Amino acid sequence: MAEICTTLQLGSTGDQVKFLQQKLREFGYYSYFPDGYFGPITESIVIQYQTDNGLYIDGVVGNQTWTSLGIIDCTYIPFSCSTITVGSVGELVKWAQYFLIQNGFYSGVEDGIFNTTVENSVKAFQTSVGITPPDGIVNPQTWTALGLTDCTRYGCVPNWQCEQPLNGFENDNCGTIRPSTVCSCVPNWQCEQPLNGYESDTNCGESRRLNSVCNPICLEPNCGILITSSIAD
Repeated sequence: MAEICTTLQLGSTGDQVKFLQQKLREFGYYSYFPDGYFGPITESIVIQYQTDNGLYIDGVVGNQTWTSLGIIDCTYIPFSCSTITVGSVGELVKWAQYFLIQNGFYSGVEDGIFNTTVENSVKAFQTSVGITPPDGIVNPQTWTALGLTDCTRYGCVPNWQCEQPLNGFENDNCGTIRPSTVCSCVPNWQCEQPLNGYESDTNCGESRRLNSVCNPICLEPNCGILITSSIAD
């Protein structure tokens, strides 16, 4: 049964505050580990988020702010800290990067990409705490040593977005990434001949669209907007 997201404000505590902090972190606003305490720092970050997104600015997280974050369900969903290694991507990798930074073994960005730089940082950390062999794989033993044993998530409504530049994957606001043929198709817009102000995309089967590149004198307000092929000619 879905759990309603309650109104949160200064002084609130608990799992839903952790969830809020996690979502603000995924949106690039909260740079700390979610601790479940809605203090002055969380309040100021909420105010900044509301300001940037045209919401009512009061530092209180009600229905409008929850919805803006893409959340309509705060159901607790147990989520173990699974093993990650080179090639892994997503929110778990960000958590590993965050804790490696906190422990002084990583100085890169928290981009959710487990590359060889992250692997070497993991190996150095494992060596420092006596994990043998230091294989660069973040398994339950390494998660515990880093200080994270619970990677719990909450109910989340996926909002799949194509990666930019297009690389064949989508990501969502729930911290997961998946392959997608929609995103893997790289548009190949071609100017019509003779020039008539439109382009067609032969690779992805898109409808034609107005484009000022093909028609430099195009002054219509919808230049560059995708339109249906039935009105292209």
